[in-house]
Amino acid sequence: MIESLFIVCVLQFSNYMPNLIGDKPIPGKINKYITKNTYVLNIALLFVIYFSIKDLSKHVNHNIYTKFKKTFMIWILYLIYIKLPLNYIIIVFIQALVLYFLDEYHEHHLNIEHSDFVDDNYETIKYYTEIIIILTMIIGLISNPPKIRTINDLFISR
Repeated sequence: MIESLFIVCVLQFSNYMPNLIGDKPIPGKINKYITKNTYVLNIALLFVIYFSIKDLSKHVNHNIYTKFKKTFMIWILYLIYIKLPLNYIIIVFIQALVLYFLDEYHEHHLNIEHSDFVDDNYETIKYYTEIIIILTMIIGLISNPPKIRTINDLFISR
């Protein structure tokens, strides 16, 4: 529950979510500093990822190093994702949805007719789906490389 509170606070401070009682999350100069600074926004993004990763590690012993590693891995994938051309962004998003629904199916055994093939080969299907997503992202970057002139160009989308 505390993670949810941290996510809401980080979203509020990073201007990803409007204030419920006003139009700006933080008044004055602090709001300008936070919303115009790509480093601060990426730090806020790291916190959002870190606090939302709780459900991913519920079946494993809670190891802070594993959580940090997953956080940075997801952040790096996000930085690559925002550099992709629009058609690859859509393709990767659809592939991620397929992976998400595959996990939901496996986790909750939805009220649909069960597929013995999916049930028996879940780990293999998940692994190959992840590989396909990464390959799609690499092909997208190679086919249309981003123009990176400064370090700030790494953190902003095309």
